[in-house]
Amino acid sequence: MGIGSDVIELVAQLRLEGLIRRKTEIIEIGAQQLENTFLDAADRLRRLGFLFGIDRPLPLPDANPMEVAHGDLRHLDSKAPPARHFWQWLGFEYAAIDIDGSPGSIPLDLNYDRIPTQAQGKYGLVSNFGTTEHVANQLNAF
Repeated sequence: MGIGSDVIELVAQLRLEGLIRRKTEIIEIGAQQLENTFLDAADRLRRLGFLFGIDRPLPLPDANPMEVAHGDLRHLDSKAPPARHFWQWLGFEYAAIDIDGSPGSIPLDLNYDRIPTQAQGKYGLVSNFGTTEHVANQLNAF
């Protein structure tokens, strides 16, 4: 899974409605990557940056090589940029819950493990872009 350009509009709307502070903490349930639609949205990203007081562009690679086709299915290439760069560009303190130990992540098995005490209630934004669907113990995951 990855973050597409629709997330740019969602974050902008949350910011405009005062639901996200300029400096906040985010935790992703499953460390995400940036999809091609996101990488192709430089103008929309500039506008979002403006809402957060950012005047420098988010450095992004060319989108074309970031997808791998398998018939009609498209998957992100393993070299697709991590979403943490986007969140940190916005000025957010970043963390992820990911069993694989991705950079900036808390290695947890969502089927069994509990969130560490120091992380409870810390995050102003929690995202889940397709990780918990792979977890059998939904009650524990959430």
